[in-house]
Amino acid sequence: MGYILIHTCYFSYLLFFLCFPGASSMERTTMLLCVSLPLSPRLAVLQGENKALRAELRSTLQAKVENMQLCSDMMNQVKHVFLQAQRQHKQDRDTNQTQTS
Repeated sequence: MGYILIHTCYFSYLLFFLCFPGASSMERTTMLLCVSLPLSPRLAVLQGENKALRAELRSTLQAKVENMQLCSDMMNQVKHVFLQAQRQHKQDRDTNQTQTS
């Protein structure tokens, strides 16, 4: 019986590997665990993986929000410097025109 279970698990793992050659080793390990475990432990493994993926997604989204805020702040600073330089240039040009007249 144990041999059949191991053989079935190996076959399922091999089938998964052939169908998804780009799968990461974590995905392969999870697949192997899920095939070889009864339903309740399988569910626990997948719930844990799901929880970890959700946490990673939250972290990634937070980093994206922070990066977007940084980009927005930099654009506002560049805009401020540009408008200030433009005003200064117009003022200098007007001053030069009045002096030459």
